[in-house]
Amino acid sequence: MDQEVMVVNGDIMPQGVETVKQRYGRIASFYETVMIPEVDYMVIPGTSGKPSLLKSGAEKLAALFRFTVDFEYEEKEEDWDGSRHGGEPFFYYRVCCRVFSGGIQVGEGKGSINSWESRYRYRWVSKGDIPFEQRNDELATRTAVYKVADWQLKKSETTGPYAKPVEYWQMFHDAIAAGDFEEYYEEGYKGRQQRIFVVTSVAYRVTNPDIYSQVNTLLKMGMKRAYVDAILRTTGVGAFFTQDVEDLPGFGYSEDELVQQAVVAEKAKEAANVKTEEQAPSQAKPERQTAAPSSRHPRETLPKHDPTKPWFTTSAYQEYLDEGAAAHGMSPREISSQLHAPDYKTKEEALIALADKLDQEKAGETHWSEDARVMEILRKNIDLTYKIAPSDGIKLVDLKDFDTMDSALEAVGLALDEQR
Repeated sequence: MDQEVMVVNGDIMPQGVETVKQRYGRIASFYETVMIPEVDYMVIPGTSGKPSLLKSGAEKLAALFRFTVDFEYEEKEEDWDGSRHGGEPFFYYRVCCRVFSGGIQVGEGKGSINSWESRYRYRWVSKGDIPFEQRNDELATRTAVYKVADWQLKKSETTGPYAKPVEYWQMFHDAIAAGDFEEYYEEGYKGRQQRIFVVTSVAYRVTNPDIYSQVNTLLKMGMKRAYVDAILRTTGVGAFFTQDVEDLPGFGYSEDELVQQAVVAEKAKEAANVKTEEQAPSQAKPERQTAAPSSRHPRETLPKHDPTKPWFTTSAYQEYLDEGAAAHGMSPREISSQLHAPDYKTKEEALIALADKLDQEKAGETHWSEDARVMEILRKNIDLTYKIAPSDGIKLVDLKDFDTMDSALEAVGLALDEQR
């Protein structure tokens, strides 16, 4: 009969095939009933599809087998002042994790970490956050998504707990003035609904100016890598998991970052499918459609729809804006000014209320400037966009001359340019 082997009290002992099958059956049952996707293991986008073991999953496997571990630093280099590395600080650790069962070593794994891995060596920041000493450098760039609450933007603080450089706040003001932004609602302090602005801009890669504060993080990451490697090798669960996360594409990122990358990749795929559908010839378009929803900011920047949360705090709010804009020939921003989303239980109720409101206005020849809610939105936009008192901006134009709030807001800007 074919034999397998296992370690018992330090000796290699033969084990029957049926016993091995039962052992792997228990592991399979443990995998299916105890281990949690995205917490204990995950599938990395762009790989074969076999799950990769995470630290929490390794800890559960160690508990299943009643393993204990011990760590030893095999190599260590700490160059605090960078004197040996061209003036840049450098830290390197190589760790060995030994696995024990009943006091007998049954396996080991190794892991290394160094401060020049990209996630430790660099930071991605907005233009206003570039350190002064690096502002003249040729910095790498990438597209980044920034979010800010309406109350934070209104204050635009440059000191205090929410302080940001002037250039950071100006990035939002410019995007709002140009209409290049997305928005949604979410629950804020004490359960209050707050409006979130989302803009896409450029992020710059700068050298991490505070690497010293991450030395302890480097030590622990080295231990984690060695630990996952040791448990993966010792338990022999290669049939269920591929190599640990650190050996896969995205090496150097934390598990949380890799989970987020996986979510973003899935949302990007969904957004691509949506875009393809939108580009397909439409058989019936609303006659009044004059403004198409902006595609500059991908819809995946918004929280995915979750039926357990209020609809206006998820991507359903953006769907409401897009559908309302297409049906009534307005921009998404104008749609957002028509109704207060949290007043309605569902997106569908809000769309019905929107249609009723616009029909009533049309029947009664009511001008948009007579709607207090729309005027409040206009005042906020004048304040955020042009940094002047809303009343002063409104005095510059005759609102009755404009069919929409957006056109009136643009006219205020033109009037200000003429004055200057």
